[in-house]
Amino acid sequence: MSKCCGVSPCNCRVSAGTGTTVTGNGSAANPYVIPATGGGSTTAVAVTDGETIDFDLTGTGTAGDPYEITGSVILDPSPPGGGSNLLQARTGCSWSAADVRTCFSAIDGATYDQATGKIGAKVSTDAGNQVKIGTDGGLYAPPASSSSATVVQPADTDTIDTTVSGTGRAADAYVVSGAVRLDPTPPQGGSNLIGTGPEGLYLECAVRGCLSAGDGITCNPATGQIAANISTDTGNQRGRT
Repeated sequence: MSKCCGVSPCNCRVSAGTGTTVTGNGSAANPYVIPATGGGSTTAVAVTDGETIDFDLTGTGTAGDPYEITGSVILDPSPPGGGSNLLQARTGCSWSAADVRTCFSAIDGATYDQATGKIGAKVSTDAGNQVKIGTDGGLYAPPASSSSATVVQPADTDTIDTTVSGTGRAADAYVVSGAVRLDPTPPQGGSNLIGTGPEGLYLECAVRGCLSAGDGITCNPATGQIAANISTDTGNQRGRT
């Protein structure tokens, strides 16, 4: 090793490791030179974020402090469709069944349980409804032969409007009802003086307005009183008694 101090090069071998360079031959005039690089790697590493991943870069690239690249999923806080983002970042991304169930609700004709996600048909409880859930789990309406053999239907006339409701079963008997028809425009013109009320039809003394007085008569529409009209001409021999 004393030769390393002379003019000739040293017979010791020095090689560069990862992240370093070695120059010189080990002589006094041309010693080995290992430049200081701060202990870091000469390899350049960079990260680029995307729309769904946020990257982080740490470390210097040495054996004792290697580069470390980590990423986090980016979750949109305000989805384009409105509402809340159902994706959750827990220990890994997840979207649970409970999250999915809140996206649904039931309207007419259906039932829905958000807690279990169970969907079913909603059968009306109105009187006369024959639809039910069959033994196979489907909607079932009894055949016509199981209905009442008696058929009742309404038939209107010039003066009565008839209505039939019900199915003819014991729990939902036929109900026949009717309403008197009043002509809104009598053939002779004018208004129809017949009226309907909770107690039935009525015709009041409003008919007094249908009368008027001519010569020799007085008529009071308010009271319905009719009397002879005596002339007040001079010489009239007929007076009021």
